[in-house]
Amino acid sequence: MYDSEFTYYQPSEIEQVLKMVVDRGKDKIIYRKKQYYNIPCAFDIETTSTYINGEKIAFMYAWTLNINGTSIIGRTWDEFEMCIETIHKKLYTNPERIFVIYVHNLGFEFAFIGRRFTWEKVFSIDTRKPIYARDIRGIEFRCSYLLSGYALAKVAENLQTFKIRKLVGDLDYYKTRHSTTPLSQKEMRYLINDGRIVVAYIAEEIERNKNIARIPLTKTGYVRQACKKNCFRKKNPKDPHERSIYRARMKNMILTLDEYDLLKSAFAGGFTHANPWYTNKILHNVRSFDFTSSYPAVMVAEKYPMSSGEEIVIHNDEEFRYNLENYCCVFEIRFTKLQSIIMYDNPISSSKCYQNTLVNAVLNNGRVVSADSLTIAITNIDFFTYEQFYMWDKIEIGKFYRYKADYLPTEFVDAILSFYEDKTKLKGVVGKDSEYLHAKENVNSCYGMSVTDILRDLVVMDGNEWIVDRHGVGITPITNLSEPEIDQILKENPLSHISLWSLSEVDRQKEIDKYNSKPQRFLFYPWGIFVTAYARARLFTAIKECSTNGHNDYIYADTDSVKILNYENHREYFENYNKDISKRLEMACIYHGFDPARVRPKTVKGVEKPLGVWDDDGSYLVFKTLGAKRYMYLSDDFNEETGKFERRLHTTVAGSNKKKTAKYLTHKYGKYYAFYKFDNNMCIPAGDSGRTASFYIDNEISGNVTDYRGNVGTYHELTAVHVEQTEYNLSITDGYIKYFLGFQLEDMHV
Repeated sequence: MYDSEFTYYQPSEIEQVLKMVVDRGKDKIIYRKKQYYNIPCAFDIETTSTYINGEKIAFMYAWTLNINGTSIIGRTWDEFEMCIETIHKKLYTNPERIFVIYVHNLGFEFAFIGRRFTWEKVFSIDTRKPIYARDIRGIEFRCSYLLSGYALAKVAENLQTFKIRKLVGDLDYYKTRHSTTPLSQKEMRYLINDGRIVVAYIAEEIERNKNIARIPLTKTGYVRQACKKNCFRKKNPKDPHERSIYRARMKNMILTLDEYDLLKSAFAGGFTHANPWYTNKILHNVRSFDFTSSYPAVMVAEKYPMSSGEEIVIHNDEEFRYNLENYCCVFEIRFTKLQSIIMYDNPISSSKCYQNTLVNAVLNNGRVVSADSLTIAITNIDFFTYEQFYMWDKIEIGKFYRYKADYLPTEFVDAILSFYEDKTKLKGVVGKDSEYLHAKENVNSCYGMSVTDILRDLVVMDGNEWIVDRHGVGITPITNLSEPEIDQILKENPLSHISLWSLSEVDRQKEIDKYNSKPQRFLFYPWGIFVTAYARARLFTAIKECSTNGHNDYIYADTDSVKILNYENHREYFENYNKDISKRLEMACIYHGFDPARVRPKTVKGVEKPLGVWDDDGSYLVFKTLGAKRYMYLSDDFNEETGKFERRLHTTVAGSNKKKTAKYLTHKYGKYYAFYKFDNNMCIPAGDSGRTASFYIDNEISGNVTDYRGNVGTYHELTAVHVEQTEYNLSITDGYIKYFLGFQLEDMHV
């Protein structure tokens, strides 16, 4: 036993713990015809990953079960299974009377317990990534990481009622331990503390949601609940017919299967790319600008499909232009003899072109510079951008759908602005960090909901194998679904016993019909396609500004930000852009009957934060990029603790940890010389890159193992996952190297 906060019990004392922390009368609530124990509970394991005779193995050596703040620590699976069976018997759990246990990153623990339970239901966002898993006894494991969206240390920082911090450095994960390896007091405290953090977090979530059953499965569930409530709210609660107004509007916005397939082809995310002229060059005095909440801004300011799609045939250019100017349009287009006219970047992605239609193309790191021909599905907003960056000999139009264009529903826009107002008013307020983060996530999630796929793949576990129930094309995260929605899908689409990655036939038309007729639907899939199209178009205005009229000042773009040289040359553009978007947002507010001040709320210090404007993110003393998601910079950062500016190196390299990579480069090369070493084939060693690799072991393993103290023990796992640190090798494709070097030489010659 240790001090009171870190007292723990043995597995054999599970009955005593249950008597102390569970009141079977007060702690049991009924929700949606099922009973839930309204008790915060967390489960966590510690594992060893090592090699024996050259084979990767992994096994659990300690586990913690925290029930309502009381910790039980065990060392073997037999002990844990005994505890679960005792919970089942003493609390009379079953599929209708559920005891919920949260796990921070359930996918990891599930790799070890997947075959130790008989599962009634496992629901996942992807193979090996369960949202929740319920066994036949009513013991339900849920993922607190998917609920919070944060690593455990950040969850601890965001706690409001409880004051717990993640212990760091008290447990060396890479020492070999087994179930009989002695654990020090410091190590035991580490184990206990992780469980305490999750239980504290879930206790706050229970308070926030009134009971455990109402806690969403993922963080986006909160946004969906709030937006749906706002859309279906009654101005006059006594009017029984008022709620049908929003429903009637949604009934007039339905999709055909053919239309859905075209929309899905036309969907593209953010634009991330680098100017090939500046790739692999060290630059100085670089200015960075970010859009303030880019997606929410265009959701308020722009017009979207607000009717069912009408398929038409385009006969001539006049008809084509008329529709592009007066409707929201989605269509197939074939370009012949396409050629870039702004050479410093290229909007068309080769990956979005229809298969086998891209002929004799020149590519700029996946972006089309020129082609004899290509076919692609786009929106009218995309076409207007292409006109500014390309010329062509001929275009041919295929399938073409048009929609009436109007602002998004007032109720939905009201929710978006409320989230943005909350985020702004809470920023920097002492003691409101958690609420600020929730508000920020709510703002960003409004877009994510709007583009959630209709024909999703269901990923479930049938027996011991992961099954993909193919509803559409490709695996799409389904974290926006509520548990009742999941239950309904599983009920209506029972899975047969098929092997891993087998595909079951699904009636796609039936799924579209269900989407169209769903009474609780408050979103329209085409909206999401246009959100990103508008955002890309606005980003490209900055790229064009800094790449034309004799300027080559554009360096890098990433979804909602640009990095440029010679800001003074472009000051007028940024100022005029901000005036224009502010005017558009105010016009939208007038249309909806909102106070225009809502798009420029004030912080607690009285500073206005206009939505959608270019925000000056500061200057970089030194900057270098090697392509998309690969750059580093040196800046003078203000340290709030010391009140002084500190010169720091920053890195963004997809696949490595930002902070660890920057720390390694600074330590090894220094803040300045690191820019010369940041190049093709740069290697960040294992342990410094923050990169790990997971190897799943789907067969039973057992044997003897020697721990770091020299003591021999045994291990036995039915399944496991071996995790090890790996190095990061920064590599640039030969094609891109040839392109940007050739581009730079050619541009110098010109």
